[in-house]
Amino acid sequence: MKAIRWILVVVVMGSILTWFTYCKLAERRAKAKRTKAVEVEKQQCRKLVSGLAQKWNAVQYDRDEEADWDTLGHNAFTVDIEECLIRPDGHPVLIRGSLEDVQRRGDKYVVHIDCWRSGIHCLLECDAVQAGKFRSKTDVDLYEFAVIAKITSVTRPFFQATAKVNGSDAEIAIDSPKSFVATGVCLDLTGPYKAEL
Repeated sequence: MKAIRWILVVVVMGSILTWFTYCKLAERRAKAKRTKAVEVEKQQCRKLVSGLAQKWNAVQYDRDEEADWDTLGHNAFTVDIEECLIRPDGHPVLIRGSLEDVQRRGDKYVVHIDCWRSGIHCLLECDAVQAGKFRSKTDVDLYEFAVIAKITSVTRPFFQATAKVNGSDAEIAIDSPKSFVATGVCLDLTGPYKAEL
């Protein structure tokens, strides 16, 4: 009788261990599959963005070691950003950022792209077809665009106001912002793609 109990205990324990191992392996396989899918999506996105830049012979600062505007934007003067974005050789630039707004101005549109990595806000004139591409996603916070742009001016706002509310009191601070505003024309775009790609 005791031998049967021990055999039963061993069989039950073995079954539980087998089930647990199977679940862990299935979880690992699913995670590996998701990781591979994300990597494939990243590669496709990079290829698409790189192809767009090559098509327009555009300067890509996020791929260029000598002018990495991801770090330049927060520590630069307006003239530094102008030298990067307003090209003396006439080449357009590739910018990446999230869509903040689309405005209509007569028969043209203006899109506001926030290049959050660099602190540069781009206001780009575009046509109705391009505006339609920008407006194709409603959950824009999750998506970025890669845009080929001809930048014509760069400015830095003189002041920025921020407010902190404590109950019924409000404290307003006015200081010099660290961000820049670049204006120009949208020549081409790709996206939207997930921002983490």
